[in-house]
Amino acid sequence: MKRGLLLFTGLLLAAAAFWALSSRSGSEPGAAQPSLPAPKFTAAAPGLVEPKGRERQVGSEIIGTLRSVDMEENDTVKAGQVIAIVKNDDEKAMLAQAKAQLDSARAKLLEAGREYKREGVLQKARAASTAALDTARKNFQTAGAGVEMAEAVQQQAQATLDKTLIRSPIGGIVLKKFVVAGEAVTNQPPTPIAVIGDLSSLRVRAEVDELDVGKIHQGQRVEIKADAFPRIKAGGVVIRVDKRMGPRRIQTDRSRERVDSNVLQTLVKLDKGVSLPIGLRVDVYFLPKSGS
Repeated sequence: MKRGLLLFTGLLLAAAAFWALSSRSGSEPGAAQPSLPAPKFTAAAPGLVEPKGRERQVGSEIIGTLRSVDMEENDTVKAGQVIAIVKNDDEKAMLAQAKAQLDSARAKLLEAGREYKREGVLQKARAASTAALDTARKNFQTAGAGVEMAEAVQQQAQATLDKTLIRSPIGGIVLKKFVVAGEAVTNQPPTPIAVIGDLSSLRVRAEVDELDVGKIHQGQRVEIKADAFPRIKAGGVVIRVDKRMGPRRIQTDRSRERVDSNVLQTLVKLDKGVSLPIGLRVDVYFLPKSGS
């Protein structure tokens, strides 16, 4: 009985010594500590997908009625392509009249020039008076001024006609069509005709919370995730960080969102081949440098 008790006591003392030795070695300076996993991202922010160069809303520059609308949503258009025409019969007539007046003014200048040259030759031969030469010179100058005026009138008529041809300012995709043929348009304010975007390269405009602005920089890699596309994980790079804070515009409806804080807009260029709908709300995760 005593031998069993002594054996049990010895085992307890050995276990206590082992525990004490283990605790001491784990707390010694310089002892190896388990490494913690590096954070997957340094900051996160909500963002909206947008085209390269933002969306371009095309409007009417004149008051009138649409004769035709030559585009549909999702159509591809070129820069300068006519996408709608305002009725322009009056403008065409004004241009035709201005061209006729210019032709007449040029004919008068040609005739006045010939007369002025003839009087100059006669004056040298002393076969014409000085008064006749002066009159020919004045007629020539008047005819020249008439041509300049007629050219200005034609240019104005051409510019007015050009305003009836509504053109796409950029090459891209028609994202939204607002009108159909027969509708009235105005320029005060301009009636929206269409929204066009360059989808050759997508951007995400992120709003970084004021507490995280020190964690982002130009050239930083990011990951883009969207609740609407849970299987898509897109990459990109920060191409611009604004210099001025501003109010929050993107609302995520999340409970932890600080709606009263200022944000810094940051523009991200998505990697080539990424395709997401314009205006889609996404989450932007700013990644740490490799190896950090």
